[in-house]
Amino acid sequence: MAAEPAVPRACRDLLTRRCALRVRHTVPVFAALVLTAGGHIAAPPRVAFDHAAATRDPHEMTLSDLAQIEAEVEISAAAPPPPAPAVPVGPRLLFVGDYGTGDFRQWGTCQWQNYNSSCAARTQKTYSASVLTDGPGHETAARFEVRRGDVPPFGGGERAEVSANGLAGPTVREGDERWYEFSLKFDASYRPPTRGGYSIVMQWHAGSGSPPMHLDVDPRGRLIVWHSWDDPSVIGPIEPGTWHDYVVHAKFSRSDKVGFVEVWRDGVLAVPKRFRANMRTDSNYLKMGLYRDTEDHTQIVWHDGLRITAS
Repeated sequence: MAAEPAVPRACRDLLTRRCALRVRHTVPVFAALVLTAGGHIAAPPRVAFDHAAATRDPHEMTLSDLAQIEAEVEISAAAPPPPAPAVPVGPRLLFVGDYGTGDFRQWGTCQWQNYNSSCAARTQKTYSASVLTDGPGHETAARFEVRRGDVPPFGGGERAEVSANGLAGPTVREGDERWYEFSLKFDASYRPPTRGGYSIVMQWHAGSGSPPMHLDVDPRGRLIVWHSWDDPSVIGPIEPGTWHDYVVHAKFSRSDKVGFVEVWRDGVLAVPKRFRANMRTDSNYLKMGLYRDTEDHTQIVWHDGLRITAS
């Protein structure tokens, strides 16, 4: 007659371990072990033997032995993990630029190859900017494409952008505090700048000159706040082909004692609050898309879900 199998080591070890939160029941030990193995309790039972066989070494017991032993078992009910804290945003909604209309009419001015005019009046089809479906959660996402030589009629850097210049909601002045929620994806084909230049996907533009605050891609493929040559804060790798959710929280000022920015990525704080002047003129206005230095290769970025809130 074949020898009866011994209790597996994993089951034997359960007899000597303890659990924290308890619901007391008297059940056969073997049944308790089955419950544990099936994932119905979060921690192994602590067993108090009251049968004569309990005097035997549990490491020598067979499954049949254990099935005959009535035991008092403490069954643990695991508490669910605490929810992750929500990223703070302002309670007052000021502007929505999420392309949910299926076009660019939420924005003021569109700027790309040979075009610098009203977004609402735009009717031409172009590779430079379009609103497309990009999977669940991004049914109306803006796709911006910039090729070599793509400049608007007024010249400047290569770009495909939408601008909120002149719109009240996105305009900020000294002391204004804002939260910007949005999603961003660098196309799977995207390559970082190769000439050490800029590749800006969001900018808080002053009345003139370079933007005093912006989101830029450095040659190492990292999304940063401010230019790579201007003491930037690194948000994280761009990970082409993957959507990420961002919240930029900023207070705007010409003073480096008042102005600040902090950034969350996918609900995790990526840039702790950093004080720095982020204005040079009386106001900043928002631009989104892709604005870059001259490059030989094509770059594509996607934007979605922009909401601007205030306290």
